[in-house]
Amino acid sequence: MISQGMEMAVHCLQRLSGGKNNGKAGIAVTPANHPGKEVIKSVWRGTNAIPSWSWKGCEGNPVTVEVYTKAARVILSLNGETIGEAVPENCKAVFETVYQPGLLKAAGYDEKGILVESGSLQSSTGANSIHLKAENSKAGKNAVVFIKVDICGENGEVESNADELLTIEAKGAEVLGFGSGRGRSEESFVSCNYTSYYGRALAAVRVTDAGHAKIRVRGTTLAEQEILL
Repeated sequence: MISQGMEMAVHCLQRLSGGKNNGKAGIAVTPANHPGKEVIKSVWRGTNAIPSWSWKGCEGNPVTVEVYTKAARVILSLNGETIGEAVPENCKAVFETVYQPGLLKAAGYDEKGILVESGSLQSSTGANSIHLKAENSKAGKNAVVFIKVDICGENGEVESNADELLTIEAKGAEVLGFGSGRGRSEESFVSCNYTSYYGRALAAVRVTDAGHAKIRVRGTTLAEQEILL
């Protein structure tokens, strides 16, 4: 449940070390809704940055942007305006800026000034709603299916500053577990009620009526959404 399908900063470094970046620069941002919060580090987690540039209500808050790349030089821009330029150390370039919505882009260049890697993060726009996506929408009877539950803007981007209590119901299926990566919570994974974490949650269900199973999720303020299995 921890990453809920979201690539964390540590995963970006693992992808780079394995030579699987395929011209893609990874971007991660410290949470704009917790400016200045000290990071609790461990052997597997040296940063609290996540790949999101969607922080409604946090305009003007300071953030740290981490770009993971094998490029020799990185230029970071927001909405076409350059934020800064940096030389990566140990495959990571760090930028200090403030959050403003829009398109955040990183461009990595080699020693000759040739663009070799790029990456971007887009802010969510418009009203939020619940989005459901099953890993297998045509699962057979007794199959276990994981369903991503995301709170997204109208452009489909996950909104990281819109967490709320979610409730799941199933017909023709059994809810095996429902939760999020929220580290400090007294909520139960088997209660069918759980608060999202940075706009995401995850459900595991067992299909009992293949082709007719209905999974519904609603929030405290967000309208119910349904997916068929």
